[in-house]
Amino acid sequence: VPRSSKVIWEDNEYSLVTVSLFKRVVDTFKNNARAKGYQVRDYQFDQAAHKRDQESSSHIKEDLETKRGQLEEWSTTAYGEAFSAWIHICAIRLFTESILRYGLPPKFLAAIMKPNPKFAQKLRKALAGLFSASENKLYDGDVGGGGMPAAEGEMYPYVSFTISIDG
Repeated sequence: VPRSSKVIWEDNEYSLVTVSLFKRVVDTFKNNARAKGYQVRDYQFDQAAHKRDQESSSHIKEDLETKRGQLEEWSTTAYGEAFSAWIHICAIRLFTESILRYGLPPKFLAAIMKPNPKFAQKLRKALAGLFSASENKLYDGDVGGGGMPAAEGEMYPYVSFTISIDG
């Protein structure tokens, strides 16, 4: 049948093509195709096998949706636990660096703040002014400069960690 060939699947080396033929030209087509190096195979449609495949496919899709729901539920729970553990590690880091790096006494107040980006710099200046007169004289009050040359990141006269929770 003219224009009846359709490519079903293709990769770098092979192609699977379906062709509809009249009975009178089947043998001629097979011989010519084999002469050019193509493999020709007959296909017989099996209604029962097709029905089994459809049922199997629908069962697999249902199973996939069930597993997806379970994965989403588990991920939500696991994310909460992982986030809680991460914040706990940040709190431990805050405590150890407050004592070891900044020399603060073990009694201090830890707080988590989420300032409006417009007022973040203003908040940092207010905190620097509040804590620059503390017992810790390692800092001269300039933001980002302070007396620990080997330290990482910005330095302030107070303990500050930026926690990014964006993806």
